[in-house]
Amino acid sequence: MKSPLLLAALAVLLSAAGSPPPAVSVLVKSDVWDYDRLKAEADLVVVATPLSTKELEEHTVLPGIQQLGPDGKALPVAAIGLEANFEINVILKGAWPLNRLILHYLREARPPAQPAVGGPLLVSFDPKKKIRYLMFLKLDKEGRFYSVTGQTDPGLAIKELGASP
Repeated sequence: MKSPLLLAALAVLLSAAGSPPPAVSVLVKSDVWDYDRLKAEADLVVVATPLSTKELEEHTVLPGIQQLGPDGKALPVAAIGLEANFEINVILKGAWPLNRLILHYLREARPPAQPAVGGPLLVSFDPKKKIRYLMFLKLDKEGRFYSVTGQTDPGLAIKELGASP
């Protein structure tokens, strides 16, 4: 529980500064994702290498997270959809008939100047670097995969392993 004295001190500091608080991300929900849970909830666990990425016309918000605006009010975090085409190096759990998969993920529409405490754990891929990733994935209705941890914190379920040999 937060101390009333600490909250009062914070309020005094913010009002004394004469300016609104900076925009920060605030998680609405918090989950713990250990290896056992990642594996249990995933439809597919693979080691894969990105081949290409593309930005979609999808404009949405990051689910389960908000940011504080200049007026101190909570606002949704605007996001843009992306797809990455991956070559599957090995399947560790599940079955997929192809040697490639499409990952659907999001990026912030207006990335912050600096990372926010408690902000989203998003992912990005540079196919030119030939980095391999350990990925815990779920299959959506459109035949694309997404992180088992959801669109706000995919970095919890998509781990960089290093460059392909």
